[in-house]
Amino acid sequence: MIGIDVDRDMILVAIKFAQKNSLEIEFIVQDVKDVEIKCDTILMNPPFGSQKSNQKADRKFIEKGFEISQMIYSLHLKKTIPFIEKMISSLDGDIVYQKDYVFPIKWMFSFHDKEIVNYDVTLLKIDTDGTVKQF
Repeated sequence: MIGIDVDRDMILVAIKFAQKNSLEIEFIVQDVKDVEIKCDTILMNPPFGSQKSNQKADRKFIEKGFEISQMIYSLHLKKTIPFIEKMISSLDGDIVYQKDYVFPIKWMFSFHDKEIVNYDVTLLKIDTDGTVKQF
């Protein structure tokens, strides 16, 4: 397994978690646009929100997933799903499963103004090449 994040501090958190739980995961600090590793399945959580650095993050992550994998599991704000569905269709992919969740995010950035905010999110299972059956 390989874990990739652009944020070195998040990689350090993930390394500690993996060590504590005896998980064999290689971690790489890298921007999603620079990832060239081919794999069967991707689990991703593109940044939520519309801050300057996050604009079009969903698109960048999904497009990269289509380049490097057959299957993507990706978490998105529920209100963005119509856009995501159109994008996936335009890339000749299929959403073969989706499930809604409430995702609590604790205050962690200067632009946050509440201790915890609950976001309505949707987990998508995306077939990038037409090889997966729905379940």
